[in-house]
Amino acid sequence: MPFKQKRKGMLLIREFSKGVDTSELVWHRDREDRRVKVVKGVGWKLQLENKLPMPLEVGKSYFIPGKTYHRVIKGKSSLVVEISEKPMKKTRQMLREYVREILKEQPGLPPGPQPEEQSQFKKGEWELLQPGDPRMDAAQEDLYNMVVDTYAGIGGHVKITSPASLSRYQYWAVADVDDDPDIDVAIFGKPDIGGAKMGGAANDGSAAAASAYKEKSAELRGGGSIGGVGNWWGEVSGKPAYAMIKRGARAIEDEAKVAQLLAGDDYIFHGEHPDPNAPAMFKSVKGWYTKKFGNSEHTKIILGNPQ
Repeated sequence: MPFKQKRKGMLLIREFSKGVDTSELVWHRDREDRRVKVVKGVGWKLQLENKLPMPLEVGKSYFIPGKTYHRVIKGKSSLVVEISEKPMKKTRQMLREYVREILKEQPGLPPGPQPEEQSQFKKGEWELLQPGDPRMDAAQEDLYNMVVDTYAGIGGHVKITSPASLSRYQYWAVADVDDDPDIDVAIFGKPDIGGAKMGGAANDGSAAAASAYKEKSAELRGGGSIGGVGNWWGEVSGKPAYAMIKRGARAIEDEAKVAQLLAGDDYIFHGEHPDPNAPAMFKSVKGWYTKKFGNSEHTKIILGNPQ
């Protein structure tokens, strides 16, 4: 891409380098309305279809209607903009398909069949990526964006705050479950006491990917392995805990074992779920505890197969 981009709350911060190749600043369109505020830049212009170029002035905002072709014209410095858009109730899978449509619509290119992208992953099969696998670098940014979308409803993932932060997890269990060549679902883990501790997951928002995550996570927690790595476990609560218990994931009910796995953490062990109105599924297992995170508390349970 001709720019670097990061998310800041509900905004996208996009930066175009002073040395960007003008050939990369192509006509394109977005499905939703966007408002673009200029943070930094000298001499840059914005051009909408059938309109003359307009100067981009620092501090001013510009409205770009959805499905309208537009482009930026290079200036004398780097360009930094803040982008806000209407929320898109679309899955990441649909967004990928839309991007592919745009790439095929570049003005000036004759219509015709486009070469199919080749997937680096086996269709419908889970694979384990570990350090040294070049596919990790290639997938890092896309997986980070998927994590952002997956955890958006709870304010984001506490420890995955940038593409580079995914490197804290040495194990990336991934799968391509649809027709496109991209990863659709991922589970992140790292070596820890008792085996491989799960630290996060992501999916593209499709029903197939969400189902694949639940099934694979329960399988690994139930004693399964992938790529020669076994003894997976992790802390869960709420809906994920319900889904895993329902699928037979093993609960760590022994208080001493929980203490070993959570050494150094601030928590109170309960055994039975402390909420008398908890679902029957939660009451079917023991091992519940309340863990403190700063000023907040969450009731959790360890599900998995640690040694």
